[in-house]
Amino acid sequence: MTFTVDWFTAHAPLWLKYTAKFKAPRSTRPPCSALMVGVYEGRVLAWLLENVMKDPRSRATVVNNFDYSECVYNLGTPHWNPDVRAAFEQNVMKPHGNRVDVIEGTLTQLAATMTVQSVARAATRPNARVSSHNSATTQVPAGTLYDIVYIDARDSVHALSSMTTAFELLVPGGVMIVQNYAHNREHDSVCPQRGIDAFVDVYVPSHAKVLSATFHFFLEKKKASKATLKAPQKACHIEGYPEPADKFPKCNSVRRIKN
Repeated sequence: MTFTVDWFTAHAPLWLKYTAKFKAPRSTRPPCSALMVGVYEGRVLAWLLENVMKDPRSRATVVNNFDYSECVYNLGTPHWNPDVRAAFEQNVMKPHGNRVDVIEGTLTQLAATMTVQSVARAATRPNARVSSHNSATTQVPAGTLYDIVYIDARDSVHALSSMTTAFELLVPGGVMIVQNYAHNREHDSVCPQRGIDAFVDVYVPSHAKVLSATFHFFLEKKKASKATLKAPQKACHIEGYPEPADKFPKCNSVRRIKN
């Protein structure tokens, strides 16, 4: 395998701690599946396929555009790989390509590929999907859910939008991992932490629980139940709302702002 930078190895024990439950073969459920939003050279995915997703029927979906035109940094040191795609091919597709689907594009585009036609196709070929670097030919069956979701967050907007979309694709009991929560100083200007915290404010504790919050942020999706998903007992608005109409100015009395 060929790698130019390593953000992962030091954190592997934590990954194993929270993903070990997906290692054992399951007779009553489909094999483990993973969604990778961003892979760079494929180190994280290669580790998952070799250490957690050992069942040959397990599959991974990659969402990545392989458009890396700048250096990446690790602990302040710049690293440059002029051909990230070739490295990914060597590290992941060559040894594991029969278990990996690649969507070159965005997470939104992945959702759009989950069509009724792909379900019909998958039904005729159990446990088989197209593995391709052409998003026009790679389709993931509608209704596909994942045990593990990994997001290589670039900034707060990317973190929040990706987590919100991917959470709907995560099975109850599944684990979502978001990179760059406790980030290095070179990430300060586009820190993903604010976006991750915004997601937590809405989804935790009713829909998910936080497992760990270091460089990688781990959370687990709760199983839906009336106890966890019921509406709050107290209304969000002030007691007595709506207030009497005389407390509000009439429309024709509002001062218009001149341009």
